[in-house]
Amino acid sequence: NTFKNPQENLKRSFVNWNPNARLSYKFSQTKGLYFNYYGSTQQPSITQIQPVLDNTNPLNVAIGNPYLKPSFSNRFNLQYNSYKVLSQQGLFFWGTYGFTANPIVSNITTDQKTGASTYTYINTSTATSNFNVDIDLNKKIKKLDINAGIDISASGNKYLSYVNNAANTTNSNTYSFGVFAGKYKENVIDASFRGSVNYNTNHYSLQSQINNNYWSYNLRPDFDFFLPKKFQIHTDGNYQWNQATQSAPVYHQFIWNAWIGKKFFKKDNLLLKFSCNDILNQNNGFSRYPNSN
Repeated sequence: NTFKNPQENLKRSFVNWNPNARLSYKFSQTKGLYFNYYGSTQQPSITQIQPVLDNTNPLNVAIGNPYLKPSFSNRFNLQYNSYKVLSQQGLFFWGTYGFTANPIVSNITTDQKTGASTYTYINTSTATSNFNVDIDLNKKIKKLDINAGIDISASGNKYLSYVNNAANTTNSNTYSFGVFAGKYKENVIDASFRGSVNYNTNHYSLQSQINNNYWSYNLRPDFDFFLPKKFQIHTDGNYQWNQATQSAPVYHQFIWNAWIGKKFFKKDNLLLKFSCNDILNQNNGFSRYPNSN
């Protein structure tokens, strides 16, 4: 897969296709159904096809594959919106499904004695795919003078890679249930709260004995208080908790931000504020996500 003669020329010629279609139907001014299709050709990158061997890192050697072929991605989107003005009630549905034919995937070979790894890319006949579904229902609760809603969603992806020439299929899915509540009174308060509970599944065909499924939840309060003399106090937070798995410990952090400010001029178009981010000093730059290898 590499050229022995550095003077040898490599010529490539491909045609990119980007078909798309859109269909919409409006039942009324506040209710509609929409469908979209997008297709796109994905060419291999220069680093993936580069036939010149790079020996600067002998423990991680990248070998280009000049014979890679383009892949083609297809994406289907479906959306439904409905809103009742008098009751201030809305229902929103959004779904998408995509798959990639002839995908370009990584192939990593590791020498068990030396620990050195060789990285290259190949085309595979197995398609990769992903999906996302989201249903949002919100309504004005007049007795409490608040807007409230629920959100139900699911997302996932299927990815393929090769480890020591063995196919490894990764299936990752997330199922979520969220709630929302908000209250706004001009020049008095603007407050909202969002919370969600999620269940995450991760399965790797080459390590099927490992259980990497876990629960997580997220809490996001956000408050603005409007004081006399055009003073304003703002505070918001983001708390994230992830259950421990066989591959990772418990993860949690709370990012708290706040500021106090004063507005000037008739239209309040100048705001001077003193702010502090990450008051509890918990933004450690650490995150957790599944990966095929």
